Amino acid sequence: MPTVANIVARSENFHNKDNECSDPDLLIKVITFVRYESFSRLLRSLRAADYGPCSSVDLQITIDFSLNFEKYPKVSQEKVFEISSSFNWPFGRKIILRRIHSAGLRMNWLEGIYDVSSYDYVAIFEDDMEVSPQFYNFINYIHVSNYLNEDVASFCLCPSTILKPSAEFDCSSSEKGQIFYETQFTCSWGPVWKAQEYADMLNFVHDFSFEGEMPWLPLDEKYREHNKWMLEGKDLQSVWVLRYILQKRKRTLVYHLHCVTHFSDFFESDRSQRYFAINHKEIGENYHVHVTLETDGGKLLVQSDATFDSFVAMWKGEGGQLGDPLILKMEEVEDWRKVGLDINPQPSLS
Repeated sequence: MPTVANIVARSENFHNKDNECSDPDLLIKVITFVRYESFSRLLRSLRAADYGPCSSVDLQITIDFSLNFEKYPKVSQEKVFEISSSFNWPFGRKIILRRIHSAGLRMNWLEGIYDVSSYDYVAIFEDDMEVSPQFYNFINYIHVSNYLNEDVASFCLCPSTILKPSAEFDCSSSEKGQIFYETQFTCSWGPVWKAQEYADMLNFVHDFSFEGEMPWLPLDEKYREHNKWMLEGKDLQSVWVLRYILQKRKRTLVYHLHCVTHFSDFFESDRSQRYFAINHKEIGENYHVHVTLETDGGKLLVQSDATFDSFVAMWKGEGGQLGDPLILKMEEVEDWRKVGLDINPQPSLS
């Protein structure tokens, strides 16, 4: 089993002329529109990352479009393109996809390069994300481990704030169940997909779209919000991806926030960093108010939200109970074409 320290050392001494390179090849997909300052911050963090001595890392920038200049100023749209065009990317190819019609978040996520056979992984970032300089080394750590079994389609660069009930952690252990767990949920903040699983997911969404149906999820309380979002016509990719995960019985690998110290070797050069990717939750289609970030003496920790606040309270022994994790004990579904089509329960979603 590889150790964190061994993976960190790879960038300095693993590869030489006599060894075959084993660093995974990566396609980074960045989704952007008008938030050019956030976009610039993400690009800077991506370029500052350590990609090892022999990996090939291509950067695909997808830029949306709108004629509603009052809401989405033309100057901001043009600024994003100028930044994309002038940005130097020395680690592989840079590909710019500039739309001429408004696509929205879902289509920008779910329309992409289908031939990903030359990559090991595909990482997706919206423009208000920021990555750690060590995020690729974390990908490499997962790549050479035995954590990615056949059912795991992707893993998440952001830590999970939802823990398994009554779980006891040994964060110094290299055992998968002590640091990570598998869950059937959609990672939207720094997902890294196995390249072939990513292509399979895109094909699934494409074929599903031919049917002219919505990707309804099982009529269960845990999916209430997702089905409600579809009824409200929200522009979200997560329900489509979750339908793929559930129907194909796939899993997402996440690491526990509780065990983030396990990866401290990654952050030897900057102990203020405790994340591989973080969402700044800036004003956009999904956040109408900027959500502040938790800090400790000015050091960035993690997003502040109700789930995290509840977790911290429990961690400090201030009461409360951990909720059920997003590990689904789903009943067998015999015919997925019928899921969500019994519409009668849907009015209760409002």
